[in-house]
Amino acid sequence: MPYRFELMLNTGRPVSVVSLELRDRLDAFGALDQISPQFYRVRGVRMDGQLAPQLIVRASSGPRLPGFQGMLGLQFLESFRQIHFDRDTRLLNLIR
Repeated sequence: MPYRFELMLNTGRPVSVVSLELRDRLDAFGALDQISPQFYRVRGVRMDGQLAPQLIVRASSGPRLPGFQGMLGLQFLESFRQIHFDRDTRLLNLIR
């Protein structure tokens, strides 16, 4: 069963981060592998219907402070060969 969540892009963060609540929900769906204390691999992430690169996240209460479920960091963007932001459509195009 798919679980939909939305993350904000934050290029000031080296590692992606998810809220503690989102971590608990993803864990309940069996979508997390703990790789070290507070660090997890999220399995089966899809973006625009396509399988996304491996998503490693740190769980923290921080993302909830500005009202987000989580933030994608630079580590995630390093998985892509090209990154293009279209200002008119406000779309981020990621090419592997």
